[in-house]
Amino acid sequence: MTDDPRPDGLPAGSDADALASAYLDGEATAAERATVEGDPALLARVEAFRRVAARVGTPPPPPPATVSQPMLAAALDAAADPGDQGAAVPPPPPAVQLAARRRRRMPLPVPAVAAAIVVLLLVGLGLLFTARGDDAADDVASGGNAATESRSDAATPEPGDTDVDNAEQGAEGPAASSEAAAVTALGDFPDEAALRALLARVDPATLEGNGDASSPSTTSPPADRDLPAPTSGEVDRCDDAVRAQVEQFQGRTLADRTAVAAADLAGRPVLVYSHPVTDDPGVAAQLTVADIGTCQILAVVQR
Repeated sequence: MTDDPRPDGLPAGSDADALASAYLDGEATAAERATVEGDPALLARVEAFRRVAARVGTPPPPPPATVSQPMLAAALDAAADPGDQGAAVPPPPPAVQLAARRRRRMPLPVPAVAAAIVVLLLVGLGLLFTARGDDAADDVASGGNAATESRSDAATPEPGDTDVDNAEQGAEGPAASSEAAAVTALGDFPDEAALRALLARVDPATLEGNGDASSPSTTSPPADRDLPAPTSGEVDRCDDAVRAQVEQFQGRTLADRTAVAAADLAGRPVLVYSHPVTDDPGVAAQLTVADIGTCQILAVVQR
């Protein structure tokens, strides 16, 4: 353990001395070692301490016999003199724990204090902006409700206003028709084999026409079939899912669909998609049957 030497007139008990001494004794932390190695003044202190430690740790050369023999004889005579037996021997000074003293003296690093201050400021600003954001959200919600009420009041027609009634009827028509997708109604099929037989005869590009009286049409399905009318969202959602499944399990990338049809397969509403095939010369189109609810592929017919 290196004591606190005072080389080159350094101030006694300074924090720089404690840090340099800890670095020299190998008791400094990684942060303290980086601080010392990055400060030329601290490195100079460490070198001064190292020189003092080397001088103190080197034993002096023994005195010549002409000096040591008389000193040894005098010591033996003093020890044999009974008058000195009762002389009190002063106790040794208490040992000083340098590591504990360094911990008491070592101040907090400036970067750590600055980082703590920045964190506290950020937390305070975050709480302030959160409170302001909540107030702003309440204001926006209140304003939005007021605007909605005003628009509702403005949109309410007076009784007998014929122009408004006609405008509303004209606006409702396109909005309602845009919800249902334009699909070909294929009809009801008791099993997958019957549906496959029909798909083997229809035009693969349009899913229409099979050469007999039961040819499918693009009109709404008959009432006795009770087929659901798929929406555009359902058609697009299952189209994306079908193409993803084909790419994953068949390793084939389908082009954009050319037609879509709806059918009832043993009481289960399904969609039939027609996609052109460009990576197989022997196949012009792939007809894929998918459940309208889960979009899971149930059957594939290649034409």
